[in-house]
Amino acid sequence: MEEKSHMRKQTIQRLLAFSKTRRKQIETTLYNQFIETDLYKNSKTIGLTVSHAHEWETRLIIKQALSDGKQVCVPLCLTDTKTLAFYQLSSIEQLSVGHFNLLEPDPTVMHKVSKDHIDVLIVPGVVFDTDHYRIGHGGGYYDRFLETFSGQTLSILHETQLIDHIPIESHDQPVGTLIIARN
Repeated sequence: MEEKSHMRKQTIQRLLAFSKTRRKQIETTLYNQFIETDLYKNSKTIGLTVSHAHEWETRLIIKQALSDGKQVCVPLCLTDTKTLAFYQLSSIEQLSVGHFNLLEPDPTVMHKVSKDHIDVLIVPGVVFDTDHYRIGHGGGYYDRFLETFSGQTLSILHETQLIDHIPIESHDQPVGTLIIARN
């Protein structure tokens, strides 16, 4: 959808315009807000993507979750089916650059985690609306995964990523909670 593509590009430009200092402040706020939630405190297994490019840093969350004894799992993009499979992570060093330049797990050496065992899934996105719908990167991987995911979902974002309404399509899946860093 052309309108979504335009919204995605505009928002990425805004995200890239943040200074490194401001970006760090926002990431610290998002990290602190997330680890204080009951979703985090009550979870045993957290699924999330290792951030890259314009995305908000998730390595702090990964390190804290591992330190707190939680199971952390990260996705592998299955390009043949355009779906995701999650694998248990014990260290960032286990990952290597894979599809779409994402840090991904090696399925030959890491343990696959069933989606039924993921308590909380941090869903990446570029643009979000007040009904919790999101525009991701356009591949639909998370929307397909979320169709049959029964755990809690959330996204972390800055208020500049939030708009009133996103044009949704039948396959679009909303997230349960938005954690928003505000100016």
